[in-house]
Amino acid sequence: MYLYQDDALAPGAFIGGWVVERLVSRGVMSNVYRADGGPRGRAALKVLHHAYLHDRVALERFDLEARALAAVEHPAVVRCIDRGELPNGLPYLALEWLDGEPLSSRVERDGPLDLVRASALLEILCSAVGATHAIGLVHRDLKAENVFCLKDGRVKLLDFGIARQFGDAGAGLTTAGHVMGTPIALAPEQIRGGKTSPATDVYALGVLIHVMLTGRPPFDSNVLVDLESMHLNDRSPPLSARARTPPALDVVTRRCLEKEPGARYADAAALWLAWRDALGKPADTLAAGITVRVHAAEGASDEVWEHVDRLERAAGAALERAGFELASDAVLVLGTRDDRGDPAEVAQRWRTFAEGLKRELAPVAGIDVAIAVHVGSESQVLHPLEWPKTSRV
Repeated sequence: MYLYQDDALAPGAFIGGWVVERLVSRGVMSNVYRADGGPRGRAALKVLHHAYLHDRVALERFDLEARALAAVEHPAVVRCIDRGELPNGLPYLALEWLDGEPLSSRVERDGPLDLVRASALLEILCSAVGATHAIGLVHRDLKAENVFCLKDGRVKLLDFGIARQFGDAGAGLTTAGHVMGTPIALAPEQIRGGKTSPATDVYALGVLIHVMLTGRPPFDSNVLVDLESMHLNDRSPPLSARARTPPALDVVTRRCLEKEPGARYADAAALWLAWRDALGKPADTLAAGITVRVHAAEGASDEVWEHVDRLERAAGAALERAGFELASDAVLVLGTRDDRGDPAEVAQRWRTFAEGLKRELAPVAGIDVAIAVHVGSESQVLHPLEWPKTSRV
């Protein structure tokens, strides 16, 4: 039986094998619920609002998001587990349940990321966006709110509802003539209703870089027409004027934010290569990295989670004492350091260190500690999602 409460599905509502547990958020076009699928585990159930049941554009957006998520295969892109309709015809998507918070919330609470952390996250995002471009789609709504930081250290790219094929002209307009996308990160061609391309997402990544490193976008105004005018006409401020970054990165970010798509980097992969080169760190520099993930089961007590926090701090302190730099929000604790010598010997030395660290942390019941070691190029070490599974201790 389908139960409604204040125009939302009530706890206990049964949808295609999913049991609604609670309402998580109310969006403009849909509500999101946490739902239990039994053997399938939990999911984020995204259900279109009643007001859009007969809205062709809204229904097409919902269908496109499902098809896009089914087509993009990348560990940093949210997975669609299931889709269907309620008896009244409202469509729903069952997305993998993510436990964490948006990057926007993290930056608002803790302030801008440091350069090493932001660079590690940018590499992961460029890889995820590149996978989207590889199947001919432009995301068109890249922003900090759509980058989700999980408690277990992973990062997921969300919301493909306004993604479009390369070259769609006017695809950014609704039937009411409104521009689709987030005004703070709209590329000039989106504002004009022109053709989209991977360079459209590169523009949004340029905005996101500013948000990660300065805590605010390059252009900002409470007046929409003024904000659109800035995107269309104003030169972006140098990143180094707002953050402690090398001037070489100003060239990269300003190229991302060029007004004409052809003047930007062609795609996310080209952007990442330029960013890495501007940092002045050659790809073949030998480096060692250690990740420490401390995790408790969902529903664990506050006392257990407090112990998780203490173990994370202890792990970070131990890595710093060993000469590692705490480097990334892409995992709970990531330490990196330049190293010398034979790679096999370096790897063995730090695996021995990691085994001792795991014994030192001595987790209590209900808490899992996983430590991984990787030795390779500096760019590889900064991207723990790509570390081989055999590197774990």
